[in-house]
Amino acid sequence: MTTRRPPRGSSDEARDLHERPTKRPAQLQAPEAEEPSGDLRPSTGPRVRRSILIRMSELFADARFEEALALAQSIPKTSDDHVIVDTCERECRRRLQDRYFAHIGRLDARPRVLVSGSAVKALALDHRAAFVLAQVDGATTYESLLDLSGMPPFETLRILDRLLALGAIGA
Repeated sequence: MTTRRPPRGSSDEARDLHERPTKRPAQLQAPEAEEPSGDLRPSTGPRVRRSILIRMSELFADARFEEALALAQSIPKTSDDHVIVDTCERECRRRLQDRYFAHIGRLDARPRVLVSGSAVKALALDHRAAFVLAQVDGATTYESLLDLSGMPPFETLRILDRLLALGAIGA
């Protein structure tokens, strides 16, 4: 059903123009910005930071490097303990990388996908892991996957290790 418009210049058109909602100048002004109150980061006082450092050290001593690394990365780099945190982070990465290489095996091996398309969805992979999995074709080596991913090698190794552990890929 179509509606007829009144002819131009009719009183109906003039009334329609006047009844249209318009924004008033006060509505067009940007709201006043509030001043930030202090530091916007979560509080990491000396006691909290010390407990995090102790927990990080315990995890490292228990060879729970993934968790120790996550804690190390959560501590602001501006803290007084940055040397300890940086050392822990570097050592965790080195040990995890050794673990990943041991699990993967030879870098010239050519992994292939071991799961079907519907099973891949059930793995609930993030976008980075899904991208790495999409590059696995049975012809590309692990070493080439490290180059193709466009991510830091450590992150790609972590993803490949996880895909192996899930049984999604194999050599």
